[in-house]
Amino acid sequence: MKKVICIVVALLVLSLGSVMASPLNDLWRGQTAIGVANDNIYIEHKIVERFTIGLQNIDVSSNDSTIDFYGQYHFTGNFRGIIGQRDFLDNSVYAGVGVTGKLDNKWNGHAYVIFSNEFTEAQVGAAYKLAYNLDGNVYFRSFMPDVGKDKNRLSVGLTYKF
Repeated sequence: MKKVICIVVALLVLSLGSVMASPLNDLWRGQTAIGVANDNIYIEHKIVERFTIGLQNIDVSSNDSTIDFYGQYHFTGNFRGIIGQRDFLDNSVYAGVGVTGKLDNKWNGHAYVIFSNEFTEAQVGAAYKLAYNLDGNVYFRSFMPDVGKDKNRLSVGLTYKF
């Protein structure tokens, strides 16, 4: 627990911008997750054993937000490929990889990196099991656009699975 507190404090010191995205969720086939984190809202559904689809709204600045539509192909239980489209109007396609893993009985960790011709984004975080179908999330996200200033943020949120 001391390690987690130290990591959270370090990430708080580093957080600067106002961007965020959903955590990587481990879902069962047919399960749906709905989540909120700061100014982010998302929904994911695992349609078959190895494939999850999702839709999320991301605030990228105080006056601008985008919508992502994405899919995750689960190569193994903890390694997945990610492909998506950010902001339907700009048609920015991205791809990347993500990993998840059990940290202890209540904590699951995740990390991902995605790339497009307009940005790179990386996230690392953890989910704490509050109840059977409710997780508390904390994660650090770095958004690095090809043009403009990088945006980093520590986010907290909740995910409800059903």
